[in-house]
Amino acid sequence: MKVFKDGTLKFAILNYILNHPECTSQDIAQHVQHESIQVLRSEIYYLKRQSYLTVNDRKERPLRYSTTKSGQKEALQGPHSVQIKRQERQERVHAMVMSILNDDERFSAAVADSVKTQLREIATGTREAPIIETVEKPVDDSALIQELNEKGLRIQELEAQVQHLKLHKSNVPTRPPPVEKSPEEQKAENERRQRREQLAMRYRGMLLDAPFFHHWKDMFPFKMKHMELYKTGSVEIMSPSNPEHRRGHARRPLSPAEVIGAQFHITKMTKAGIVIQGKGLPGGQVSLRW
Repeated sequence: MKVFKDGTLKFAILNYILNHPECTSQDIAQHVQHESIQVLRSEIYYLKRQSYLTVNDRKERPLRYSTTKSGQKEALQGPHSVQIKRQERQERVHAMVMSILNDDERFSAAVADSVKTQLREIATGTREAPIIETVEKPVDDSALIQELNEKGLRIQELEAQVQHLKLHKSNVPTRPPPVEKSPEEQKAENERRQRREQLAMRYRGMLLDAPFFHHWKDMFPFKMKHMELYKTGSVEIMSPSNPEHRRGHARRPLSPAEVIGAQFHITKMTKAGIVIQGKGLPGGQVSLRW
């Protein structure tokens, strides 16, 4: 390890060899002030490693040293070359850092590379993980306590509502359970559905006529009172048991010619039934269940 970090020993050795080429280490020790012979030898070895010194003939003993071109340049810079190099290095580093900071892509890449390197060193044990100190700030619990109190009141209100519903559950109207159909009723319904599906398939793509509705059964186009035929809402396809029909709102069933004139036709067949479009229907269409 170098002892004279300010470069005075280095300068003294280089300056002596520059003025006395092919000198030996004994010559250097006699004319250069040094702390110990070990320090002097270490410095000479360091200068050789840095290519500041060269040995004229390695087979000859004792070894004789001369300065290289870089050694001569270093000697001419004087004992402050270390400070000069340090300053130049700092200036280069500063310029490089500023160029990275001014370039977003290079900055991101440099940060990512640094993080990867530190994580790898931490994983291999060559670097200790950083200790992040957190400064605990005093917490104001008043807002939290108020929020908890409000939520507590809300919970009490909900519990009271639940209790009220339990007490008055008997007064809440409930939907009656579906009535199970007898086998005969189920059979009749299946036959009606099958018959209507076959009828709809025969009339698919055709205008519906009066026989279609007669074979469909229970549904027929009626003209409504006080409305001009074929105006929107003037025709409704309904069952005679429909309340509108019983109240007399339906004036009369359409004639076969009027049924054709309404241009009824099937536009859609679904699992539930068919959709019919035509003139005079409310909204222009109506759905019939199978």
